[in-house]
Amino acid sequence: MVKFLLIAFIFIGCGVGPKEPASGIYVYDVKPAFQPYVDAFINNSIGRGEVSIEHLTIEFGALGLDRLGECSIYVDRNPKIIINAKYWYEIDDNDKEVLLFHELGHCILRRKHNSDFTGFYPDSIMYPHVIGKYYKNNEEAYIDELYSVRNDWEESFFLTGNKTFSCGVSHGNN
Repeated sequence: MVKFLLIAFIFIGCGVGPKEPASGIYVYDVKPAFQPYVDAFINNSIGRGEVSIEHLTIEFGALGLDRLGECSIYVDRNPKIIINAKYWYEIDDNDKEVLLFHELGHCILRRKHNSDFTGFYPDSIMYPHVIGKYYKNNEEAYIDELYSVRNDWEESFFLTGNKTFSCGVSHGNN
């Protein structure tokens, strides 16, 4: 059972990296493959502290071999999510939703990871090891929890030094 759970995990890791050059550009540039998931994210926020997204970039890009996605938050421009196309086309719609909701949780809701775990289930989409099948079986609870917390990082984290916060999701190969 433990091995099964480890195989089912999608591993998520965050870090701080060098800041990209400032552009000061704020746009909405979400590629069509991702728009239905962004729409679902916005629609799910209704009645839970509604979300409006005016500035966001989501695109396919080059990531490490096991990395599915990455969110970067900048001081001077759009938050940006990069998705690895190779993995995007290999995962099902449920895992795509979990992946984008997790990254949107970082980029839009400014959520950090929630490491709480109850029994066999992570308590949040923001858990460092999100399990797709458990999300589908407990979708309402995960959606409620996702919107229940916002801005749980110190704002000064984003305004100090020349750093950008990035969070990536990688697929476990155990």
